[in-house]
Amino acid sequence: MEAARDVRFKDFAGLQQKMAQLLEFDSLEEGAPVIGFRNGRLLVVCGETSELSEWAQTYGCWNHEGSKLLARHLDEGSILLRLKPEGAPDELHLIKPGKAQLVDVAKLLGF
Repeated sequence: MEAARDVRFKDFAGLQQKMAQLLEFDSLEEGAPVIGFRNGRLLVVCGETSELSEWAQTYGCWNHEGSKLLARHLDEGSILLRLKPEGAPDELHLIKPGKAQLVDVAKLLGF
């Protein structure tokens, strides 16, 4: 996560359940949290451990679907999330309630 402002989620239990389905890690313990938001930071479970972390290897499971899922459960605020797909350029996702969009940094800077 690059930045967040005034973040509040609705139906956090529903978000947990849907995120667990999206990530589908073999190492996930039944009922263990897969996502968290503490001290202004988004935390995600890593595919290799059941601990929540600011950085997570999601093996391509997250992609734009993960950002859209966050947007559907975001009640207020905004999150700027950086994804680093292996073998592809980094992506910045701007997530607001009901909307997740890919941010074109070059376009924003006028290139």
